[in-house]
Amino acid sequence: MSEMVAGMVGPEPCTERAEGDVFDDLALVVARQKSDAARRLALIVQACDEHDVVEDDLRDDDAAPDAALGWEGAERWVRVGADGTPWVAEFLTVELAGLLGCTVLGARARIAEALNLRHRHPRLWEAVQAVRVEAWQAQQVVTECLRAGLGAQECLQVDDWLVDGIDLLGWPRARRLLKGLIVRVDPVLAAERVAARRQQRGVWVSTIEEGQVSVEGRLDAVDGLALEAQVSRIATLLAGEARAAGENPEPLQHRRARALAMLAVPHLAAAYLEDHGQPTSALEEVLAPVPRIDPDKLLPQVKLHLHLHADDVSRADADGVVPAGSGVVRIERHGPVDIDSLHHVLRGSVVKVQPLIDLNAPPVTDAYEVPTRLREHVIARNPYDLMPWSATESRRCDLDHTVAFDHRDRVGRHQTRADNLGPLARTAHRAKTHAGHRWEQLRPGVFWFTSEAGFQYLVTPQGTTPMGRDPGAARSAPPELAQAAGERRRPVTPMREGPARPQPGWNDPPPF
Repeated sequence: MSEMVAGMVGPEPCTERAEGDVFDDLALVVARQKSDAARRLALIVQACDEHDVVEDDLRDDDAAPDAALGWEGAERWVRVGADGTPWVAEFLTVELAGLLGCTVLGARARIAEALNLRHRHPRLWEAVQAVRVEAWQAQQVVTECLRAGLGAQECLQVDDWLVDGIDLLGWPRARRLLKGLIVRVDPVLAAERVAARRQQRGVWVSTIEEGQVSVEGRLDAVDGLALEAQVSRIATLLAGEARAAGENPEPLQHRRARALAMLAVPHLAAAYLEDHGQPTSALEEVLAPVPRIDPDKLLPQVKLHLHLHADDVSRADADGVVPAGSGVVRIERHGPVDIDSLHHVLRGSVVKVQPLIDLNAPPVTDAYEVPTRLREHVIARNPYDLMPWSATESRRCDLDHTVAFDHRDRVGRHQTRADNLGPLARTAHRAKTHAGHRWEQLRPGVFWFTSEAGFQYLVTPQGTTPMGRDPGAARSAPPELAQAAGERRRPVTPMREGPARPQPGWNDPPPF
C-alpha cells in the first residue's frame, strides 16, 4: 500500500541540475498541461459518442430522443449542450462525475462545454486538439458566445473569423477581439443586449459597516465616463491643494472618495470647481461685480479614442439618406460597440476628428523626447506592449528606444524615429534597462524578443510567435548593473520556523 501511495504523489524533485534547466522543465510541464487538457476534452466527447441508451427500453421505435420511456426511470437521451450539439445518454453524467471528481451537475456542465466546443466551434476544437489554443481559452470563447445568445450558425461564423491568429494573441486581446466579432455577427441581437443592459441601471448604497458604506452602480456610458472624469479631476485638485500647503496628499483612492462625496452636494462641488477653474484676467475680475459660475468650467473632459474601419462608415445614398450603421467601433480601454450604440454613448459630446496617421511617412527628430505626432504614429503601428502576449495598450506604455539613445551622438542621426521606438510597459522597460532582456526591431513594428534565459519570441502587431530557446543567446545584465545589484542583495539563507504557537487551553476566551 505504501508503495502505491508513493507512486501517486509524483516523482521526486530533481536536486542536481545545471543552471537554467528549471526553465526547460517549466516549459515542458506547461506543454504537458496543454496537451492533457486537450486530451481530457477529447475523451469526454469520445465517451459521449460511445455511451448508448438501451433502445429496448424506449416506448416505441418512433419516439423522439427525449420521449417518455417504456420503463419508468430508465435511461433516456438528453441534450446537455446548446443547439447544434447531439443528444447524449443521461446516465453518462453519473459515470463521469466520479472520474472527474465533481457532482453529477458538474459532470453535465463539463459534457456541455466539450460538446459545444466540438460542434459549435469546430475549427477552434481542431486548434485545441493541435495544442495551438489552450482548452480553457476555447471554453471561454464558448461561454462568451452562449452569454451573448448566439445560435449555432452565428457561432460557426465567429469560429471562422476568430480561429486564424488567436494563438498569436494573449487571452485579454483575444477576448476583446471576440467581443467585437460577437457584435458584428448579429448587430440586431447586440442592440437588444444593449437595451436589456440599459434596463439594469441603478445605484445601490450598502448599510453602514464599521463606519463606511459601499456604493455600487450601473450608468449609461456617457454618464459613467463623465462621473469618472469629474471624480479624477477633483482628486487631482485635492492633491494639488495638499502640496501647495506643504502636506503629503492622501492616497489616490481616498481622494476619489472625497471627490464623490463632494459631488453629493452640487452647489459646493460647483463652487469648488469654479474656484479651481482656469484663472480669469484682472479685467474680468473688475468687470464682474458679483460671483458667477461658468458652466464650461464645470464640465469634465472625457477623451475617447475610437477606431473603425472605413467600410463600416455609412454613406448617403442617391437620395441623400444615410442608412443606419451596422459595423463595430472599438473604443480604447473600453471595448467594442455597434455604431448605433455609439450615437448614444457620444450624445451631447463634442467630437474631434484627428488627422489620419500615415504609417508610410514616419516623423523623425534628434531630440530624446518623443513628440506627440511621432508617439501617435508608433501607437497606431503597435497598439500593444511588446512583451509576448501582452494586452497592455501602448497608449499606457513608455516609448523605448530600441537602440539606446546616445546623448553624445551628433545631431542629424535622428535616433528618435519610428523604426527605433517601441511601446514597453514599465516593468518590461525596467527589465530591458537593468537586466538581460532585449528587443531587436527587425523592421518597423516587428520585434525579436530574447529573454535573459535565452527564450525567443517574434512579436508583431498581430501577436506573438514563440521561437524556442537558444542558450547561446542568453545574456545577463551589464556587468556594472549586475555588480550593483549583487551588492544590494543579501545572501539567501534557509527559512527559519517561528516560535511554536501555544495550544489553546480549555479556559481561554474565544478568538473573537
